[in-house]
Amino acid sequence: MPETSRGRAHIPILRTMEAPCQFRPKTDPMSTARKRRKGSMERRTFVIEAGKAFAVVIGALYLIGCSSSTSSPSTVADVTSTSTTVNGHTRSVNVPASDQLHPTDTTYTSSTSLSHTHMVTLTAAQLATIASGGSVTVTSTASTVTGIHQHDFTFQGKES
Repeated sequence: MPETSRGRAHIPILRTMEAPCQFRPKTDPMSTARKRRKGSMERRTFVIEAGKAFAVVIGALYLIGCSSSTSSPSTVADVTSTSTTVNGHTRSVNVPASDQLHPTDTTYTSSTSLSHTHMVTLTAAQLATIASGGSVTVTSTASTVTGIHQHDFTFQGKES
């Protein structure tokens, strides 16, 4: 054996070549993780699905409302009536849907022309008739500005 300067024998080490790498198919690390965790989903998928559910919940809350009210949306619309022509002029009166939905005896003021107006009173029963789509005819108060006269108004209920 050859000797080194220190007096020890030098033993050569033979290195052997490792066996060449065998072919291993590459696998997606996420697919491996998914196989390990059955029933779980990726964060991206969760966020997308949660976003869809959020829109559905908001839509449902809009439809049913957040209050304790059990009433459904109104199908009643405002009603405007134009009067009969008297002394060369007509009048108009508007009855809001809110008055029809909560009927109480109500007096309305007609439109103004020729420096005067007329008053029209509808009873709670007449407002309820209009709200249900029926027709009501009433006569206004009298005016003396252009001669003593009154106007007739026919209110025809309608659904919006």
